[in-house]
Amino acid sequence: MKILLFIVAAFFVLPKGEGSEVKDPIDIAMDAAMDRNGSTAGMCEAIAEAHEKWEARLNSAWSKLKKKMPADEFSELQKAQRAWIAYRDLQIKSYEATYAKMQGTMWIPCSASEVMDLTKQRVQDLESLLGLLDER
Repeated sequence: MKILLFIVAAFFVLPKGEGSEVKDPIDIAMDAAMDRNGSTAGMCEAIAEAHEKWEARLNSAWSKLKKKMPADEFSELQKAQRAWIAYRDLQIKSYEATYAKMQGTMWIPCSASEVMDLTKQRVQDLESLLGLLDER
């Protein structure tokens, strides 16, 4: 049982990419919440709160892009966003199909984390685009 808990904790704590990356305050808050309540319900609540924060940040980045981008550029971004939303929705269905067949409650927060990461990655993409606009 301890090994299983270690594996689940490592899933949330270890970086998902190469090299060391600076943790975002949203991720830091989520990790702290999980440290306070490491139950399945506690982890799911922490992930849900983090997901809400990522959604708010996505909306904020979108609003800033709408103000900064010329209309023709923003029109293209809207097309990309519609495609991303379609991708996200299909990816969530794919996760649901896979995680529904997993045994044990530990997979519930893992699935929620995968869904949250879709939004987090999109936020990072949009914020990167904002940074690019600032270079003009």
